[in-house]
Amino acid sequence: GKKKSSKQRFLEREVRRLDLLLDVLITLSNNPPACQARKKEALLAAAPAVDEAANARLEKEKAEEAQIITQVCTELGVQLHEIEADGHCMYSAIADQLHLLGLSRDASYHNTRHAAATYLSENADAFMPFVASIHGEDMAGATDDGMMTPAGYAEYCKRVAQSGDWGGEIEIQALAKYYRVPIHVIQHGPPHIISHTPVDEGSGPLTAEQAKQAGDKVVRISYHRRMYGLGEVSVLSARPDNVMLKPANQHYNSLRPGAAAAAAATAQS
Repeated sequence: GKKKSSKQRFLEREVRRLDLLLDVLITLSNNPPACQARKKEALLAAAPAVDEAANARLEKEKAEEAQIITQVCTELGVQLHEIEADGHCMYSAIADQLHLLGLSRDASYHNTRHAAATYLSENADAFMPFVASIHGEDMAGATDDGMMTPAGYAEYCKRVAQSGDWGGEIEIQALAKYYRVPIHVIQHGPPHIISHTPVDEGSGPLTAEQAKQAGDKVVRISYHRRMYGLGEVSVLSARPDNVMLKPANQHYNSLRPGAAAAAAATAQS
């Protein structure tokens, strides 16, 4: 068979874990306290051993990511504004920025999801070759052979608009073009800053100085792979009619102007 990605393997393990948890909950609900205690002990005994070395490595990566993103934010004169981690975080972060720039009436992720889906649907020739699966990049089907079909692409666009699937590079580029505004993503990297422009030229890595020269009419968001956890795939909703997927704990936040930058902008207006 086809080789499965680490994301797919993790997702399969997560589904099995949820099935086991459901079985345990049903069993516990049908058994007296003494039986429940024995089953709890058995579950604890069967739990996998903690990998201290792996945990230490992840904690180190988490600290490094936080340090780098904080440093870049300081250089750019922006501060992190927390966005809810609900599967819509990328869309919400960009919506927050668009609202601050006066490009959107409110900061709702519904607006940015609809905008991304609209642009992707109307520009299928430009985007369809880069969409790996109907759930987006790094998700189930991303390693399958062959091109995305028109029917599959239509389903992907529908999910962008209506589901809680995580958004990534493709959707960010679509939003930059739809709203005609550059979107800068600050991350651990390297590179530490990635620009997505509304035109074909100019996208790619930036230095902090280049990012500052872009001016104030820029959407700035931060991408966190380790700060909020391990960065695997999670199931946000297991409803059969609407499974919602995201790389677990990968997250986007909005980067608002810092206090000094905001005060200067107000004084100039």
